[in-house]
Amino acid sequence: MLIIVATHPIQYQVPIWKELAKRSNIDFEVLYLTSHGVEPSYDIQFGKTIKWDIDLLEGYPSRFSEVHCPKKITDFWSAKLPRDFKSKIKSRETTHILLLGWNVRAFIEIAMLSRMKRKFFWLRAESNDLKVNKSPIKNNFKKLFLKYFFSRIDIFLTIGKANKRLYENFGITNSKFYSAPYCIENRRFEFQAKLNQKNRNSIRNYWNIKSNSFCILFVGKFIAKKRPGDIIEAVESLKKIDPHNKYHILFVGTGTLEGDLKKNSNVVFENNNKVGSNSLFPTASFTGFVNQSKISEAYVAADLLVLPSKADETWGLVVNEAMASGLPCVASDACGSSEDLVEEINPQFRYPLGEIESLAKSIKCARQNLPSKTLLKNVIDRYDFIHTVDTLEQLYKEPQFK
Repeated sequence: MLIIVATHPIQYQVPIWKELAKRSNIDFEVLYLTSHGVEPSYDIQFGKTIKWDIDLLEGYPSRFSEVHCPKKITDFWSAKLPRDFKSKIKSRETTHILLLGWNVRAFIEIAMLSRMKRKFFWLRAESNDLKVNKSPIKNNFKKLFLKYFFSRIDIFLTIGKANKRLYENFGITNSKFYSAPYCIENRRFEFQAKLNQKNRNSIRNYWNIKSNSFCILFVGKFIAKKRPGDIIEAVESLKKIDPHNKYHILFVGTGTLEGDLKKNSNVVFENNNKVGSNSLFPTASFTGFVNQSKISEAYVAADLLVLPSKADETWGLVVNEAMASGLPCVASDACGSSEDLVEEINPQFRYPLGEIESLAKSIKCARQNLPSKTLLKNVIDRYDFIHTVDTLEQLYKEPQFK
């Protein structure tokens, strides 16, 4: 039996588990360490209570601990391995274990248990080699910790190039690598985009986006690590290098930087209402938080997604969502997905983190060289959740892992 251990139900992972449940030759169960995301909960970075409008538990076997199940993850120590989960992992019926990171105490406990009990131990994590820690002490401690942790792992399921390089830096050999691309439910986003495309003009009109404006989309939390303000500065720069074209920024989300973003924008839509303004700042619409069932409207309304995040953005699945919806993307070179997805479309769409002039040039380049939806689809199809399910099934059936 395969036991998958996750911190909590995540909308991007659930399609994998649902598809895995359809494969009759795989006996598995997902163990959740916390109930975060199941019930409405306050997200401090969004600055509001969030409840996903898609079912996160239906269609696959899962359970929460009856002994210890906190409502959220507060730090590394908050999600420990409860007794009932420990018994499940130690049991004879459990032959394979899949962990989804090393960011909580329970994952380390399981790593030690798996070696003691001779379980096959797999890892699929999103960390990469792009973030540089400036503290030598922290760097040395992290290296020692990861060296120990990685020594416990039989198979590394790699999500992308930068993720694989991290493991290679610790001497992990190719024989231990299997591809499990970071992914979303591509078909759902493609289908929703096709449905919404006929309403594109009315969607743009509702958000007060002029028909002759090139619309730049930002989706996510308005927090420092995501650098949403870089887009405003880049549009200011575009006034100089591309003065004959109009640009509009569509901000989808909420967060601590919302006040600053609005202060530096010519806001024409907020609080579900059009707003009249004649400011000289870049024109922008603020939709607020948009849930999964409605996010496709933003991808259809825009002409380009921009992800300016720091290296804390280990991947950036909004890029997957946008490309699956037929929307091209520009991203900083600190985002994990920029090397695998964005650069594959056009190297000029990937720019150095924080360099506003470079970002402006990338946006201008994207406007002048919009890739075809066929090209976007050809690239993003390689990052569909089905590929990860296929890899898990392959590993589970291989004789050397039984």
